[in-house]
Amino acid sequence: MAFIGSSPKFQIWMGPTTFKRIAANKSFFQNIVTILRLPSHRPSLPHRQSFATPIMLYTVHRQCCRKFTGARDNSSRKRGDRQNYGYWNVRDCHTVQDLVQKTLENFHFSSPTTVAAAWNYLPLLLRRQTQQHQQNHVDQNDEFMHRESQISSLIQQTIKLLKKCRPKELTTIILSLAKISRELRWTHGSQNNSSINHQAFHNILFDDNGSPKQDLFHPFAEAACHRLAQFDPRCLANLAYAYALLGYDPTLQRGDTLFQNIAPAALKQLHDFDPQGISNTLWSYATLKVSHPYLFRSMGDFVAASPSLNTFKPQELSNILWAYATIHQSHPLLFEKVGDTIVMLDDLNSFKPQELSNTVWSYATLNAVHGGLFKKIGDGIVSFGDLKSFKPQALSNTVWAYAKANETHPNLFKKLAEDIVDSDGLKSFTPQALANILWAYATLNESSPQLFKKVGDAICSQGSLNRFKPQELSNTVWSFATAKLQHPVLFEKIGSTIVERGDLKAFKPQEISNTVWAFATANQCHSGLFEEVADSVVASNNLSSFNPQELSNIVWAFATANELRPDLFKKVGDVIVEMDDLNSFKPQNLSNIVWAYAKVNESYPHLFKKVGDAIMKRVDTDSFNPQELANIVWAFATLDAKHPALFKKIGDDINARGDLDGFTPQNLSNIVWAYATVNERHPSLFEKIGNFVVALDGLQSFASQTFSNILWAYATANVHHPDLFRKVGDELVESNVLTSFKAQELSNTVWSFATANELRSDIFTNVEGVIGESHDLASFTAQSLSNIAWSYAVANVDAPLMFNDAFVSAVLEKQEELTLEALSQLFQWHLWRVLERSNVGLPEILQEHCHQAFISSDVTPSIFQKDVVALLTSIGLNPEEEFLTQSGYRLDALVEIDGKRVGIEVDGPSHFIHRKANGSTLLKRRQVTTIDKITLVSIPYWEWYKLGKDRRKKQQYLQSILSVSH
Repeated sequence: MAFIGSSPKFQIWMGPTTFKRIAANKSFFQNIVTILRLPSHRPSLPHRQSFATPIMLYTVHRQCCRKFTGARDNSSRKRGDRQNYGYWNVRDCHTVQDLVQKTLENFHFSSPTTVAAAWNYLPLLLRRQTQQHQQNHVDQNDEFMHRESQISSLIQQTIKLLKKCRPKELTTIILSLAKISRELRWTHGSQNNSSINHQAFHNILFDDNGSPKQDLFHPFAEAACHRLAQFDPRCLANLAYAYALLGYDPTLQRGDTLFQNIAPAALKQLHDFDPQGISNTLWSYATLKVSHPYLFRSMGDFVAASPSLNTFKPQELSNILWAYATIHQSHPLLFEKVGDTIVMLDDLNSFKPQELSNTVWSYATLNAVHGGLFKKIGDGIVSFGDLKSFKPQALSNTVWAYAKANETHPNLFKKLAEDIVDSDGLKSFTPQALANILWAYATLNESSPQLFKKVGDAICSQGSLNRFKPQELSNTVWSFATAKLQHPVLFEKIGSTIVERGDLKAFKPQEISNTVWAFATANQCHSGLFEEVADSVVASNNLSSFNPQELSNIVWAFATANELRPDLFKKVGDVIVEMDDLNSFKPQNLSNIVWAYAKVNESYPHLFKKVGDAIMKRVDTDSFNPQELANIVWAFATLDAKHPALFKKIGDDINARGDLDGFTPQNLSNIVWAYATVNERHPSLFEKIGNFVVALDGLQSFASQTFSNILWAYATANVHHPDLFRKVGDELVESNVLTSFKAQELSNTVWSFATANELRSDIFTNVEGVIGESHDLASFTAQSLSNIAWSYAVANVDAPLMFNDAFVSAVLEKQEELTLEALSQLFQWHLWRVLERSNVGLPEILQEHCHQAFISSDVTPSIFQKDVVALLTSIGLNPEEEFLTQSGYRLDALVEIDGKRVGIEVDGPSHFIHRKANGSTLLKRRQVTTIDKITLVSIPYWEWYKLGKDRRKKQQYLQSILSVSH
């Protein structure tokens, strides 16, 4: 080799500068010597020429590179470029330190391609290399400092070379750095990350917050942006992919960003993109949340217009879908095309779990409907032997997607539940994964008690729930409540966790409302939680951020849990009243709100008027389901909130419905109870409901309160429906249902039969037996006792098992609670017991008290009564108005005819139920006749009104019914 370097002729002929460059490149001379020593590989040289020209020798060098390394020396950048770059094989290096050191040693004589190849090889070596153990901390520290210096130097040298790099080389380098950064993130905190190489790279590439050093990666973006026009589709995709891995979109010196420049460059070459390029580009934009609708629309159109998607790999298809879903940009044609392509596949064996999960997640996120796709993927997953290859996130996203898209697949959910239940533990599941799984099963009503218990126990086993976000806590309890599954320990733990955080500002309105709704629905008491929520709501100055559903859920939850917080109800009520309108409130919202206020007896007239008026403005109430209609009228009646127009509208709409099959017995009972309570008459509504009940095959689904309220409503509203009373009466007598009646319900039942003059002795006998055998009279209110006593007096049915000393004692114990009406009823009972039945009645002291109440009622004669009295006088009778009988009854008028006293009763509508005397009228007639020995004559309103204003006819009518001669 010496004679070559010492040949003056060769040196002069090549020129001093060129010779120095060649002489410095050892590999150049080594390659020449090697190839000349091997005749079989010797290149053709000029005849009789001991040495070739410089160009010939350099050709030998390049041939050697190809022969022995299998790679090219691409050092000739352009035709005529005589600069000589050295070459060495990067794959001869087996460790990161060897590759970094070798690259640095040969950097000034290596081509950009070689440098790019070295960077391309680094991520692979980094993943392969195991942790290096040093003998002592000092040596390790020294080695670390040296390694960090080498890597930093290599990066800085590479940055200086960027101007000479072609697009492929530039993107290779930045992509390699991005992959190294990703590797460091994946292994952060693990054993591998404690190696010298990982520590050195981490210190150089990341700042103290664990984010990539943008000033380090910025030069690559600037260099790329200056020559984007030279980038082919693959380079553009790789460039975007690299910065997506790094996690940021660089802002360039001129003010725009790198991704703002990549998009137009990509669109110009759109038809040259291959599937991977499209997938990586879209994935990158979505990962960085960089919105570019035109790019997504154009690429989507391009893919959708493709004759076939068979050239797209499963990962590419799933990444494309994921990108559109993540960026929230819909493309129906693309999703339909991809969905159809997947459905047409023979099987899904080529899809990895993550790809299947991402696919259904994307469709669900964008509400892209494709039932065939969900069935295909669900069937595919079910056909897998096991689900061990599914990561927790993939399992969670899959069931979440089916629930979000409302796509049922029982076999899939069963398989997933069994896999989770059979797993050793759920420690690898994130809080979000656990919450999403529960939410999905609850949303689709997929019953899996074992799954819920497993997840609930796993959450409870955690020492702290600090890793759970508010939404995850909220979704967890919401799911258990929706699935109607109990887990008291879980609810207690979550409730206490929320209280311990002490501030609900991190909770969104939906999370607050769903949480208290869940606790109330699951009947889980946690006063501390409700107090925390109430305090937060009352103190809030921005309840306008709560939507109607959330406001509704909050007051409903507090009412259901019987958590009395008047300040909270006032706050919510004020917000609703101040709204311009309630058009955004769904029927259920309106119904639940008024129900909640009624449940806790929180009167708010302005709120109820606002809600009533809002319902009136709607064309009809068809959008209201039976439960909502029943709750609305029940709430208005409970709080005595008058709104006649609302009751008429709801009554008319119910009456106009074809049938009442959607109404539960409780709905029907609450409706008629409400109308009777507020005295809102609607005969056709009562007739329709009564006929519906009568037509039922059986009344086994009716609860005791339902029976009681229906009977009470018809009796109170003076609605005549004997078939209804007969149907209900038969059920009460033939079944054993009366034994389940509470005291108030028994009282209301007999009172209703008595008031409606539906006097069935078997009903009264059965009730006597139930009260005598099963009920302590102390459990009856004073009003209930008086109602029972009065009812038996009306029915004239003796009840020795009930009316005894114990009954009288019970009345005496509650005499301070007796109203004037109750005292009057007891006096009528006393009259019946003593004067009609010759039994023991009330004690004297109570008897006198009741008698005074009975005779002390104020009397105001009606116009009807005055008219009758005047005409009685006109026919020669001398009527005595408001005559007080010896028994204590008052008669509208008393006349004497042929020496006999005749009582005249002017009976208006309140005395009848469909022209049949009601219980009060019946009892008065009987007792006055029996006790006072006075003949009674009734003048019913319908006969009198029929006479109109004809005085003569009225006189004749009175003479006729009294048998008075003209």
